[in-house]
Amino acid sequence: MDTNDLDHGDLRLWAGGLLPFAAPGNPSAEVIRVHQGAIAFGISLVVIGIVATILAGLSHLSTVRRLRRGELPVLTGWPLSVTVAVLVAVAGMAGLWSLLAR
Repeated sequence: MDTNDLDHGDLRLWAGGLLPFAAPGNPSAEVIRVHQGAIAFGISLVVIGIVATILAGLSHLSTVRRLRRGELPVLTGWPLSVTVAVLVAVAGMAGLWSLLAR
């Protein structure tokens, strides 16, 4: 099947029925709610990325300063990568729960 031959029904079928069908024109309240939720989720992922980048930079500077003083770097139980991965996983589960709970 060529992608140019798709109609709106095919796209809804591909989405598994989880996303409301938005016909051209006036969107329903459910379509608006899902769209606003997607925007909020995307913004939260961008904010998490910015905070993680800042924290990674600060951690790197701290490690470089320790090495310049001749000290060994400190190993933590929860490195930043694991903390961010857990935070993104929790945000993903919350988003999925919000989508399926309706």
